[in-house]
Amino acid sequence: MKQLKILFLIIFYTPLIISQSTDGFWKTRLIIPGDTLTIYLELNNAESDARLTVKEQMLYDYKASEFYNEDSLLIEFPALKAKIYGSNKIVNDSLILLFDQGLFKQYVRLGRTDTPLFKNRPQNPVPPLPYSSENVKIENAGAGIKLAGTLTIPENVKNPPAVILVSGSGAQNRNMDIMGHSYFLVIADYLTRNGYAVLRCDDRGTAESEGDFSKATTADFATDVSAQADFLAAHPAGFDKKRIGVLGISEGGMIAPLASLQNSGITFLILLSAPGVTGGEILSSQSHIINTIMGEDPAQVAVTDCIMEGVVRHIQSTGNDSSLAKAIG
Repeated sequence: MKQLKILFLIIFYTPLIISQSTDGFWKTRLIIPGDTLTIYLELNNAESDARLTVKEQMLYDYKASEFYNEDSLLIEFPALKAKIYGSNKIVNDSLILLFDQGLFKQYVRLGRTDTPLFKNRPQNPVPPLPYSSENVKIENAGAGIKLAGTLTIPENVKNPPAVILVSGSGAQNRNMDIMGHSYFLVIADYLTRNGYAVLRCDDRGTAESEGDFSKATTADFATDVSAQADFLAAHPAGFDKKRIGVLGISEGGMIAPLASLQNSGITFLILLSAPGVTGGEILSSQSHIINTIMGEDPAQVAVTDCIMEGVVRHIQSTGNDSSLAKAIG
């Protein structure tokens, strides 16, 4: 009789742990200082694919660069400096995972949910498309890395011109996904429909591209663009070598001219919101504007402005930041 009671307790009072697939949509609430965020995860084990949506931050369907789901679960988003990991055992139809972003860490309980209502983006291209698209790997031999990207090629156009898309500051994937918009996906679609081959790559150290984004300089990114130009010139599709150019946005408008100086195969530039002043002036101005918008005391803003100007002068005069702390201390 005692054994039957024990068996009864095991059956009815042990949490329900069943080997189930983690495929599908999961939802949780993440409590951060001053706010609460609604987090959606879409997991697809067959495709080794995980995607993140955070509605309050207008981040939609953001693809993870790493998705591991065997003896445990690991999802990484290097561009966001975030990862989500823990046991992949489903307990009472829930997953308990750790959300880790820099110094911020919080355990969350994710429950199954329906497909989140994504923002309607009618400008995004929808198959079938009137051009071909292929995923490519491009070697930057000098840097010892390979870049991952997408090349779109117009149909029935002999020796089409080709354009390389270069994003601005911050780690960007090949679509330049920002706040629910896929800028480069849309631009590539438009240009390809109008007879241009278009190459767009994940920034080095971002998504599927190799390298370390945090240690890369503007000059390093220029070598990546130069490698992409060489790739296009040698491509068997036979692009017009006299018409291989670069479209750069923001910092990309600095990278593009640098790449053209390195590689004579780049024959034209399209610069959008490119800097018209020096990098030092940009950083000083951005620092002042951000501190003012954040409501800092005007006297403190002035002090910060002086420090920033000192930092810029030191780097411009020495060419390095190794003795920076001593110089401004």
